[in-house]
Amino acid sequence: MVQLGIDERVRLPEDRAPDNDEARRAVLEFFDAIARGDDQAFASMVSTTDRLELEALVESGAWRETTANITRIDVQTGSNPIDTSDTCALAVVYVGSSFQPQLWHYGIDMDGARFDAAPTPPGILDRLSGTDWIAAWFDVLAQEMALADRPDDDYRAAQTIYASGIGSAGSSQGGGNEPEGPSFGPGGPGKMPGKRPRPPKRKPPGPP
Repeated sequence: MVQLGIDERVRLPEDRAPDNDEARRAVLEFFDAIARGDDQAFASMVSTTDRLELEALVESGAWRETTANITRIDVQTGSNPIDTSDTCALAVVYVGSSFQPQLWHYGIDMDGARFDAAPTPPGILDRLSGTDWIAAWFDVLAQEMALADRPDDDYRAAQTIYASGIGSAGSSQGGGNEPEGPSFGPGGPGKMPGKRPRPPKRKPPGPP
């Protein structure tokens, strides 16, 4: 970090750093660009899709406004538990009093390092547990994919049964024809299904 002049707000513990100097340099320089708000350096290391999103953030002023308030970036590296050749870096970026995690896939070739943002499910930080947050992140993604692949619940539309006469199925003592009640979702009759309550927010990870 001293040799590369890495911003002191970037924190990469020895036990969570890549096992080779080339990858260490790439990871440190990538998050240094975020900490300093250097959009040119950042753009040179991200995929085309992320570069387009960056351009929109720079144009709107959101990039400068957000990076100017970064107080700390905690980084850990590892790999996809299913494909260990898929190297990853997870960062928790502290902006003012809030913090947000992001997982990045990265690779290094003759053209340099390339980082690609991984999908970020809603409320991801509340769903990470254990010491290996990268593996936990992939577990959450697998859960989200499993839910997306499940077929939609089969809801029956309300139906009306017309009786042929008094005493027939569906008729009342008074001889009137009454519709069947509609079928409802898991919320019960007359109620929409409720949303699952979110767990309470955990305290920011890492040392204060």
